[in-house]
Amino acid sequence: MEILELNEDLVIGAGGHKKVYIDPRDNKRCIKILLEEKCEDWEREKKYREIRKARGQQGMMLPEYYGEIATNLGTGYVFERIVDFNGDNSKDIGEFLRTAKEVPSPLEIEYLVKRFFYGMLAEKIIVTNAEYCNFLVQRVTPHLNQIRVVDNIGSHIIVPIDCYIDSLADKHIKRYFVRLLYEIYRDFPNLMPREQFEKIVNFVRNFLVN
Repeated sequence: MEILELNEDLVIGAGGHKKVYIDPRDNKRCIKILLEEKCEDWEREKKYREIRKARGQQGMMLPEYYGEIATNLGTGYVFERIVDFNGDNSKDIGEFLRTAKEVPSPLEIEYLVKRFFYGMLAEKIIVTNAEYCNFLVQRVTPHLNQIRVVDNIGSHIIVPIDCYIDSLADKHIKRYFVRLLYEIYRDFPNLMPREQFEKIVNFVRNFLVN
């Protein structure tokens, strides 16, 4: 069996549970190597992806998963690599806001937030925490961005009924989305006036899902 060689020159990210490498066979893909024998985060995400596949759920927010591969560092998990239109690695929400040459206006931010929220609801994307490092801002064109969800994916419930019942998924999404908004506003309070921020929060909380 052929073993794929990975080295430190290919590293594009690391966390408490994994290290991420560019796939040397295809730079549009990346390979995640788990740093522990059994990773609860990955087991949860894998189960969630299996449920979505069985239910025929599709969408653009989750990176595509291509399966396992044997590497010199152990089993690797191959995913779509999230990059901007110019080939740069996409930044998480926090890094994007910290390094943006021109931050969108409050009205533009409100539009982007609502578009992000509608996408989460439409694709029934469930996450286990609201840290904005789990969300990448992918610059599709110089003037068009989209949010991709790359970490802490799936339900934290032992019997994940929220993955099967859409109304429960919607409640989960609304609750965690509000937490995410407060996370962002805590660190970037100058994005918009507090009154407008609370208006967006109330919109999410009170949004009626059919």
